[in-house]
Amino acid sequence: MQNQLLLKVVKAHQDCARFLTNYQFRLKRTMCLIHFNQARKMLFSEQLGNQPGDKFSVFSIQGSSENVKENLALRGTAVQSSTYNSCGAAKAINGIKYSPSGIPTPEEIYTYCSITSKELNPWWRLDLLDSYSISNVIVTNRADSCCPDQTAGVEIRIGNSLENNGNNNPRCAVTSLVPAGSSVSFSCGGMEGRYVNMYIPNIQEYLTLCEVEVYGTASCEEFI
Repeated sequence: MQNQLLLKVVKAHQDCARFLTNYQFRLKRTMCLIHFNQARKMLFSEQLGNQPGDKFSVFSIQGSSENVKENLALRGTAVQSSTYNSCGAAKAINGIKYSPSGIPTPEEIYTYCSITSKELNPWWRLDLLDSYSISNVIVTNRADSCCPDQTAGVEIRIGNSLENNGNNNPRCAVTSLVPAGSSVSFSCGGMEGRYVNMYIPNIQEYLTLCEVEVYGTASCEEFI
């Protein structure tokens, strides 16, 4: 019987909150926590719960750390329709997805999440600085008990137009309620665009984003 490789996104702790992706692997009775940086190089691994006699191995997705795609959002710049407190747009692309202290409070949320004012049609826009074929977008919600619904009903729009602040670009997906402190991936099927918008239309609401990750490849237009 083949060994099963169980892959699960795990929450970052304070010492490694700056790393972009965190994956927990299990093979036989060996648990490895592997962290990758944005250059897709393995930074370090940590053996957890290894049993006597087990052969310690480190695994990466599809067998190579080079297969872990770069988070394109970290290359870009972000703006939003308004700013609540000090929660500027750039905090949604700072690489910090979860509470650095492990005990999220509203005050701590303000240090690493973007939040707009409560307004009609709030939006957030990422400029990737070039056009990409986008495979998926990952949205992370705030982890405190205050208001997890502030990441619900968000339209993810991707394209090259800045008409209506980019909110008229084609729609990739609409978020349902993202559980507090969780990250949810939305498939965009290779939609092409420079801009990635988060947009809540036709309602007066706050828009909160604790991290937005964008994965994809260079647009075919670059090679024409």
